[in-house]
Amino acid sequence: MDNCDFYALILFNIKMPHLGNNTDSAWLDYRLDLFQRYTLRSLLNQIDNRMRIWMICTPESEKILMPKVGAMRDVDFIFDVDEACSHLEGNREPIYFLKIDSDDLYHESVVEKVRQTLGPLDGMPMLMFDDGYIYDISTRKLSIYMRWSMPTIAVKFGPGLFNADNFRARCICNITKVRDRFKPIIVSGRLVCCLDHERNLHADPRREGIEMERRTGERAFSYQEMAPAILREFGVGQ
Repeated sequence: MDNCDFYALILFNIKMPHLGNNTDSAWLDYRLDLFQRYTLRSLLNQIDNRMRIWMICTPESEKILMPKVGAMRDVDFIFDVDEACSHLEGNREPIYFLKIDSDDLYHESVVEKVRQTLGPLDGMPMLMFDDGYIYDISTRKLSIYMRWSMPTIAVKFGPGLFNADNFRARCICNITKVRDRFKPIIVSGRLVCCLDHERNLHADPRREGIEMERRTGERAFSYQEMAPAILREFGVGQ
């Protein structure tokens, strides 16, 4: 784990523990299946695939999760953030983190783009992706959208700058405050594809005051016949 300089970071079941997602076996099975069928394939399809995948999970879910994930050799399931960070502290070389969602897709050039954009910069520069696609896995419809508060960000920790405090401040934080607090570089190009499915957290029927609805793009994608080719660039087919 400490011989890598690029990490895809997923905050798996720590976002809304009050919903019971951290220990709900059925929810965990559903989201792990979605992750393996879509997101993991997308990450393994990267042109630059020199990375590890960190899946941050709540400590109380360890006994439930570990029997379910034994075959995922490409993923490090992290139940103690401070312990995991201790292996990377005192870094002599830059370390990159790409913060993603466990139910999204990423264009095959995303890792490459992060390295190219942040590599020449000193300190702890950040970037944020501000546009992309939405793919409905039920209807197989593809749409496009633009959104400023994207869940997909990346940060480079320059030599000697990685520690648990810096990691928490930039990677385990309220994504809506990243733009104002850290002034990330805004990257366009539709390199992110959000999946629409039955159990999106934003539409979870257990959330008080939230009605169940499917999210859609700003407008219908006008070249639906191109969807299979586009999805292949994200590591999956229709």
